[in-house]
Amino acid sequence: MRMLGFDFVIDSIFSIHRLV
Repeated sequence: MRMLGFDFVIDSIFSIHRLV
């Protein structure tokens, strides 16, 4: 169950983790 906007947060966290 994914909400609109929540996907953006997850994508941001994943992007940061990949950068680190």
